[in-house]
Amino acid sequence: ETITKKPGTACIRDTQKHSRPIVKIQDGCEQNCTYCIIPKVRGGYRSTGSIEILKKIKDLEENGFEEVVLTGIHIGKYGVDLKNTYGLDRLIEDIMADTAMKRLRISSIEINEIDDGLLSIILKNRERIAPHFHIPLQSGSDAILSKMARPYTAVSFTEKVSIIRKVLPEITITTDVMTGFPGESDEDFNDTLEMVKKIRFSKLHVFKYSPRPGTRAFEFKDGVEGSVKSERSRKLRECGERSRDLFINKNIGKNHIVAAEMINPESGIASGTSGNYIKIYFRTGPGFEKIRGKLIELTAEEKYKDGLFARYI
Repeated sequence: ETITKKPGTACIRDTQKHSRPIVKIQDGCEQNCTYCIIPKVRGGYRSTGSIEILKKIKDLEENGFEEVVLTGIHIGKYGVDLKNTYGLDRLIEDIMADTAMKRLRISSIEINEIDDGLLSIILKNRERIAPHFHIPLQSGSDAILSKMARPYTAVSFTEKVSIIRKVLPEITITTDVMTGFPGESDEDFNDTLEMVKKIRFSKLHVFKYSPRPGTRAFEFKDGVEGSVKSERSRKLRECGERSRDLFINKNIGKNHIVAAEMINPESGIASGTSGNYIKIYFRTGPGFEKIRGKLIELTAEEKYKDGLFARYI
C-alpha cells in the first residue's frame, strides 16, 4: 500500500486499494501505557491543521468518494499541540459545515475522550457520521488497568458506555481486549469476562499479551503461562462470538447504507461496510467500478461469512 504525504500535511492512504479513504489527522502518543512502545517510536502529539484536512476531504469528494475515515495514533488528542481550544469536536463540526462528504467515520478512540461536546456533534449530524465507536478496553480488572497505566476504571468505562448509548441509541461499540498481562489472576480475568458479557460489544478483538523490549511491562516478572493465555483468549472469543451473532441477527431484514469497497470478479459478489460496521456482501454486475467508493442502500437478508448478505432495494 502506498501512502501520500507531505511534511506537516494530512495523510491519505492509496485510494486504489481503499474505497473508504483514510485521512490521518494526528500522530504521536503521550499516554505511555506500560505495554506499548508507540510513544517512544512515534513521539509526542502532532496534529494536522484543519485547513489541510478539509482540503484533503474536498479532494476526495471531487474524486467521487462518499465515506472517509478519520484516523490517528491517539485521535482523541487531536489539537492538544495546537495551543488553542480547537479539538476533535470542532474539527468534525467544520467538516460537517464546510464539506459535502456523505459519511464520516471516526477510528479508534479512547473512552475518556468521548465527551458531551463530541456526542452532541455526532447526534446533531447523525445522518452523516457513522454510528460506530471502536473503544479499546484491554481489561475489566482495575488492578490490571492500573498496572497497564490505562486512564480509567472498569466502573468509569461502563458508565461512559451507558451514557453514549443513552445519547446515541443506534451506536455500535467494538473493542480490543488483552489477555495474559503480567500478574493477571483468575479473578482479574473473570472480571474482564463478566464486563465483556455485561457491555455486549458488537465485535471483540482478543489478543494475547506479548512482551516488547523498551516498555515498562517488559520488566514485569509475574508473567502468565502461554497455555493460560490461550485458554483465556478462547473463552473471551467465544463470548465475543455470541454477542456478535446476536448483533448480526438483529440486523437481518434491515436496510443499510453501505460503502461499496471491493468485488470478487469470479463470483460477482461485492462487499462493503455498513454505517454500524458490518461487512455486507451483495451481488452486482460488471459495472461495479461505477459504484466503488459510493454509498448504496441494501436490505440485509441473511448471515453470510463474517457479516450479512444483502440485496438492492
